[in-house]
Amino acid sequence: MRAKEVSRDLLARLRYHKLIANGPKAPRPGAPHTSVTTPEFLARFDLQSLRASGDLDLSIGEPEQAMI
Repeated sequence: MRAKEVSRDLLARLRYHKLIANGPKAPRPGAPHTSVTTPEFLARFDLQSLRASGDLDLSIGEPEQAMI
């Protein structure tokens, strides 16, 4: 998947809902943090794998309509 800047608040919400987990990090100073999707993410979006997602739009709508 593509790298994208995401706010700390959104990452915290995704972690709270167990949709992402901490990913691997290179053992060098300044290496970026990464996140990985979880089985809960796949279940929430009814996917067998991330490859099945294609160009799935996971954007969040208005706050009252947001899934997370």
